[in-house]
Amino acid sequence: MRDLSLGEVWYNHRMRRITPFSDKLIFFDAEFTSLEYEKSELLSFGAVTLDGATFYCEIDHDTRDVSDFVREHVLPTLTAPKISLDAARTQIRAFIAEHFGDHHPYLVTYVYKYDAYHWYKLFGYQDEMTQRIILDFASMLFALGVDPEQHSASQRDDFLRTLGIDGSAFAKHNALDDARILRAAYLALVKKK
Repeated sequence: MRDLSLGEVWYNHRMRRITPFSDKLIFFDAEFTSLEYEKSELLSFGAVTLDGATFYCEIDHDTRDVSDFVREHVLPTLTAPKISLDAARTQIRAFIAEHFGDHHPYLVTYVYKYDAYHWYKLFGYQDEMTQRIILDFASMLFALGVDPEQHSASQRDDFLRTLGIDGSAFAKHNALDDARILRAAYLALVKKK
């Protein structure tokens, strides 16, 4: 099976769309100190609801244990006041309660194994605010016949352009902008009612 060209991706997306089970969604992204799970700590968390409400926080962290990539590409973007992990938990819970009440939204991330790991570090595996299963956008793309790597950072802008989204409007390696991109790409793929 061959990879689809960007033109073919756009054609296929115009023909096939995602038909969602629920509209109670929170698109989220996290930035963290490294890809090594045992050592990795949360640096920032961004979230966007389907209707566009946003949340963002930066976590107080020790900059000695960050990967070279994070030191070069992520740390310079972290300019907001830092809060503790406990304050982040409290604020995220308040954001979800404000926008969903007793309804448990589905979380959507792009790279499940990294972002979901940090979600679980924050709230455990049995959190009571969201659905148990975290959805990943890469699997949605795969199910549509699209190579999920086309949404990765190196090819992101070309992929977004095929969906009619201006990728230059979003900062790279910013948790809130990455969550916004995820929402925009999802909306471009959702079947219109």
